[in-house]
Amino acid sequence: MEQKAQRKSMIKVRGGYSDKNGYNVVCNSLQVDDFDDRTRVVICNKLYELCEYIFETHNKKFNYSEWGKSNRFCKDLLTEVFNVSTALEYDSKYDWRLVFKRVEGVTLNALKNEVLDIVWFIINWFNDNTRDLQVDLQQYFNFYLEKECVGYRLLTWKLLILRMMKKSRPSIRHVIANIIVVRYILKKHWVSYLIEKVQIIRIVLKKV
Repeated sequence: MEQKAQRKSMIKVRGGYSDKNGYNVVCNSLQVDDFDDRTRVVICNKLYELCEYIFETHNKKFNYSEWGKSNRFCKDLLTEVFNVSTALEYDSKYDWRLVFKRVEGVTLNALKNEVLDIVWFIINWFNDNTRDLQVDLQQYFNFYLEKECVGYRLLTWKLLILRMMKKSRPSIRHVIANIIVVRYILKKHWVSYLIEKVQIIRIVLKKV
């Protein structure tokens, strides 16, 4: 008599049937100290989609040079992030997909702070070097960070990084004090904060 093949878990869908009914629960605690494998894959894939959109769809739509921008991106990424030589033979160009393999290695394997570093660099680079961009890159990426319960957000304004109380929920006095500090900073330095580059901040409170 043939035995039935043993079934095994093969996928995880956040908010899906299994997740909601406790069969194969996806991490739903705020990720601050490290990111799980699923979140790292999501970050990697979304960075790739963003590069693909900028270098192909967006550039073709506005008749911009694909090679020019992707070449500068690769050179800046290799120089400022990976600190490697960018010397090429005459008339040679970088293939951004091959260079992205380095980004993939970081997002899937590196320390949490280095994952945030590379996210910050790429989002900031595209904000500074892309014309006629009809996508809010911060909002786009923050949507997925929130969806994956990541305890960090991209902001245009440079705010204080407020430490989250991990084991116990902050008191009302603590929350009010933090709000007052942030309001004071925004009121006193409104213009300077508006022109700051993209920053990564921690989420102050865990969602109920």
